[in-house]
Amino acid sequence: MYQSGGGKSRVPAYRVAGPCDTHAVQSTKANSGSNGALLVILFTVGVVLTVGDIVLAAVLVGTTPPPWLWSVLAGSPWGPIALVAWWFIWRHRRRVRFMQENGIPARATITAIRATGSSINSRPVLLLDVSVAMPGRPAYQATVRNAPPIHLVGMLRPGVGLPVKVDPGRPERLLVDWAQAERETSPVR
Repeated sequence: MYQSGGGKSRVPAYRVAGPCDTHAVQSTKANSGSNGALLVILFTVGVVLTVGDIVLAAVLVGTTPPPWLWSVLAGSPWGPIALVAWWFIWRHRRRVRFMQENGIPARATITAIRATGSSINSRPVLLLDVSVAMPGRPAYQATVRNAPPIHLVGMLRPGVGLPVKVDPGRPERLLVDWAQAERETSPVR
């Protein structure tokens, strides 16, 4: 899920997380061109296979088909599976795009770090307990489940501040801007 450009590798920049979210899918920016084409293909394949299953079921019900034809229908769940996968990916991208466009900029200070024992793309998934400071509101506690870029894991410790965007309707949902965090920790050239 890394993108390359100009000889430098870039890491996924955003992650939507709520308190202990279980849908910790790391993603690139929501408007990625190649991933958008793959999403269209996934949707199209899902629709075609599902329609094919429905047509086959209608044919099987209206006739006396050979028994092997029933096994074709029973062994073809891939259309609905592709549609469900498409829906989850689409929903995640929509949330990320909403947070990028409408999130309230804030600062989250790490208060504790816990390992979950799982990983995404060989990156450890961590639970970051944070104290979120937003302009005009008192600080509050939240937990972010995230797989930070591997080269930034070493900088994570209690007391470190991270740039985040806060969902205006659900303040417990945070979007960590890892690209900005990397810029803040990089030496000035």
